[in-house]
Amino acid sequence: MDFPFLGGRVKPDLLTRNIVNNLNLQMEVKETSSLKKARENVKQNIDKGIVVGLKLDSYYLDYFTNKVHFAGHYVAMYGYDDSFAYLVDTKQQGGTVKTSLENLALARSAKGPMSSKNLSYTKEKRDCTKLTKYDYIILL
Repeated sequence: MDFPFLGGRVKPDLLTRNIVNNLNLQMEVKETSSLKKARENVKQNIDKGIVVGLKLDSYYLDYFTNKVHFAGHYVAMYGYDDSFAYLVDTKQQGGTVKTSLENLALARSAKGPMSSKNLSYTKEKRDCTKLTKYDYIILL
């Protein structure tokens, strides 16, 4: 494997929170059942140039060729226009990809095992004086 794999048996969403805490980062998590509020939460950050992490069901994404419901999939969203959301996914899924805004909304609000209510998050660095040299290596 030419990349590190992070995984394990942990409650959904805790792996990301644990990594953020261990790297001395700060994460703002937003979750809502309102599609309008969910869209605004993301739009506000993207408009400020902040990349947003999204948890969604990969089944609805336009670029996924293997249509299987998996509501524990994460992507990073860095932009949008009137029709599409621009995302970063795994290399296996195409890396830099896009999906329709309608399908993104379906993917974010999907119900079922491992799903969340339109979960989005942003991360920012905390006080860097508390980081070790190993944290810097990981952040690079």
